[in-house]
This record gives sequence, structure tokens and C-alpha cells, in this order.
Amino acid sequence: MHETIDGLAAERRRVLDPQSTVEVEDRASALNQLLNGCERHRSSPSTLICRGSITLALSPTDPRSTHPKLSRALERLGTADLVVACAEPAPAELGKAIHEFNAGEFFEQHETLELLWRATPGEIRHLYEGILQIGVGMHHLLRNRNFHGAAVKLDHGIRLLEAFPAICHGVDVGRLRRDATAARARLLELGPSGLGHFEAELIPRVHLVGET
Repeated sequence: MHETIDGLAAERRRVLDPQSTVEVEDRASALNQLLNGCERHRSSPSTLICRGSITLALSPTDPRSTHPKLSRALERLGTADLVVACAEPAPAELGKAIHEFNAGEFFEQHETLELLWRATPGEIRHLYEGILQIGVGMHHLLRNRNFHGAAVKLDHGIRLLEAFPAICHGVDVGRLRRDATAARARLLELGPSGLGHFEAELIPRVHLVGET
């Protein structure tokens, strides 16, 4: 085990510091850390002994998205001028996806928005990705009863939408952010064993400007 860890660390040219420790935020992160040169502390299984790492809070009750593509997208969105792009007419595919989303067809909206997201140049594409991720989060919650998947996907979508103006392509992005945040807060409150009690009125909808 030690030889394997050291080999992986050497391959990645990591800085070795056997005294440093890191507490990872979820099981997926734990696996990632183990594959990148860490091993569990014998007296505290929730703590990993890593080389050159920082200490992060372990929070299985509030899983967050750690996808590297999200970090890169947020960096680009931080410097992007979205006002002009948001003022342009929305593509027809977005209208189709909104209809699917609001009908509770979360798998279908994913398929529609993924095609649009991947085919669209520029940072406006992350508006579609943000809506998509919120829909996927609700699919995990309502269909799969997957607490971790729902919490992570909702977090991913909310963080993308936070980079956008309150109104974009005629979509009330601000309202969707608020509704998705409230849904995620309720999800965390219920916990993995209480997903069946999630209230239908808290399911987010995508509203267009002028809708009630």
C-alpha cells in the first residue's frame, strides 16, 4: 500500500509532507485523495494523512460539487461580460427544456440542455448547464432518492447561476437561484432518510420574466 501511494505521488510530482493532514468533505473526495497519495489515519478513519495538503472540513451532511470543470467555468464567468449575451433572444431549445423542466421531466430536460450547452460557444452556455444541473439534482432527489447526488448537483447548478444577471435570455435566474437554494436547504434538513418527505411545493420551476 505504501509503495503504491508513494508511486502515485512520485508520478504526479507531489510535494511530500508526512506531517500534514486533510479531512475530506465526502466519500468521493476521500477516494480521490486516496488515489492521489493519501491514506487513512489509524485512530481517526475520517482523517487522511496526505502529502502537502490543507485541512478541509468533513461534511457528509452537506456534500458540495468538487468537479474541476466547475472551478474552471466559475473562473471564466468571473471575468465574462454576460450582459450582451443575456440580452439576446433565447434559443428555441431553451424554451423546450424549460417546458420539460416545469413538467417534472428532469431526465428529458437534461438531454435537451446538454445538446444545447455543448453546441453553444461562449460563457452563456453555462446558463444552460446551471439549469440542467438543478434539474438533475431534482431527478436524484425525487426519482432516485439519492441524497448525495441531489445535494451535489443542486450545489453545482446554483453556483453556476450565481455568476449570471438576475434576468438572462428572459429567464428569471434570480428566482430560480432562490428556489433551488431553498430546495437544497430543505434537502439537507431532511437528510438521507427523509427524502420521501420533501414537499412538492418546494420543487423549483423555471420562470420567464413577467410570469407569476
